[in-house]
Amino acid sequence: MTPRPRVSWELGIALSSGVPILILLSLGPVAALAGPPSVVLWALAALIGLAMALPFAELVGLFPGQAGGVAVVAAHALRPRSRFLAVIVQWSYWLGWTLGLAINSILAGDYLRRRLLPGSSSWAAWLIAVGVLSLSVVVNHRGIRPGAWLQTALLACTAVVSVFLLVVPLLTGDVEFAHLVPFRPPGGWTSRHTLVALAGAFFIAGWSAYGAEIALTYSSEYRRGVRDAVRTLLTVAAISVVVYSLVPVLALAAVAPGTIAQGPVALFESLPGAGSWAGSALVPVALVGAFFLALNTIAIGSSRTLWQMANNGEAWPVLGRLNRHGAPGNALVFDLVFNAAVLAVSFLINQNRNEVPIALLASANVGYFACLILALVATWMMRRRAPFLERPFRAPRGAVGLGLLLAAFNTVLLAGAGAAWGWRNIALGVAVLMANVALFTPRGAGREDEIDVRSAHATRSATKLDVGSAR
Repeated sequence: MTPRPRVSWELGIALSSGVPILILLSLGPVAALAGPPSVVLWALAALIGLAMALPFAELVGLFPGQAGGVAVVAAHALRPRSRFLAVIVQWSYWLGWTLGLAINSILAGDYLRRRLLPGSSSWAAWLIAVGVLSLSVVVNHRGIRPGAWLQTALLACTAVVSVFLLVVPLLTGDVEFAHLVPFRPPGGWTSRHTLVALAGAFFIAGWSAYGAEIALTYSSEYRRGVRDAVRTLLTVAAISVVVYSLVPVLALAAVAPGTIAQGPVALFESLPGAGSWAGSALVPVALVGAFFLALNTIAIGSSRTLWQMANNGEAWPVLGRLNRHGAPGNALVFDLVFNAAVLAVSFLINQNRNEVPIALLASANVGYFACLILALVATWMMRRRAPFLERPFRAPRGAVGLGLLLAAFNTVLLAGAGAAWGWRNIALGVAVLMANVALFTPRGAGREDEIDVRSAHATRSATKLDVGSAR
């Protein structure tokens, strides 16, 4: 049983609308490391995300009918060379996104705890976070269309309120562009720590700015298949370039860098007008709406990645079942239980609970960067080894080669991430990734339906690409 195509590309944009919102999660840590130059860094990161979207669009077109996004199609391309890499690329991708559920839910939980239950234990934030995750499961259990319409409503509310809070101060003159000067990192341009800080900031920014590719995770559910998937991907990537170029400038003009570094709650509560009667009502709407919007985008994509992995024999078979609404219900529940457990363990091992979100983000990004690096290499391999295959979308000349250079660039960022974010967090990300591979991958994964992309006789079906030996 496979999900029925029922999503237009317009609803696909709504489903992916949490990607531009993700900037709120990492705006603070990036500003803390890079200072005012972070506004340029964010724009560059979003442009790189758009550049990577082009080869990803080509790769997904080679394997139509596959949900799960770039990880699943990259696994098909890598499997003839290495079954191990085919498994790693998929679990890396899932880990990179699913921990976003823990991050958004605990930010929402802690904010609601402080407003509704001041003075209560930090474990109350955990309980609220699990409740937020459960609410997402209930909504998405009904199928992709109810989730898409909820995303549309959340996007409308969050966008209107956020624009009001960020743009109105600009129109009324309640901004300080002096916050952007001196235009240099906290340690200055000549400090030996500056390169490490900028690389670490770029590493964290990439988790948000590269995220448009999540639109491909439900590519099997678009009405016009790959065509709608590619259209949605490129539209979301272009929107992200605009948002990631403007929001950091507006935020830094309205609020001091030190306040932004404290996180999204401190940012919104410090905006000019946030203390007025209207602002005090709008700030909670913007924050809770933004957290749930981003969380729901991730939940929809992550569950479909798990579902496709299970159907391809590379995750527990029970995760490959659809409920009567055509939704991957078991995968949604698995994401809920996994992230609730991750948050509980994080609370137990971290004395400072405020550090939990950034520690999880750094750990998640290990998997996310590993997946994108492998996917860019896989796209280049497919262009070289199988140029004869029909491509519903062919990336412009030079885009695949540029993708290979970006894979090298991201590899450098990944290799040095521990210097900025702590080797403990990076090691934790690697350990959790390998534990997932060991615990949740069936024995013999990747041995069935192996694809040989080097043959000149290729046929594609709705679920797999079968290339036989040339005779």
